[in-house]
Amino acid sequence: MEKNEFHAVIKHFYLKRLTPKDIKAELDEVHGTYSPAFATVYNWVNEFKRGPTSTNDENRSGRPVEVTSSGMTFGPSSISFGGDD
Repeated sequence: MEKNEFHAVIKHFYLKRLTPKDIKAELDEVHGTYSPAFATVYNWVNEFKRGPTSTNDENRSGRPVEVTSSGMTFGPSSISFGGDD
């Protein structure tokens, strides 16, 4: 299960008025060791208590996950061994 899917399930259980402890127990019952830690469940429940929130992570500054550039070309045509040009 993806992280944002767990967030949606946590929000669903929060809206059903389950406590973080009960939510964690439900997740453990179904997903076992793959369920998020209690601290994660607790933090997301607190986020939902603060008001409407998305179940996706917010964008963060810093190094991007993926870098692409059309100006970067690496391949046999860009390598020169000198003298054979």
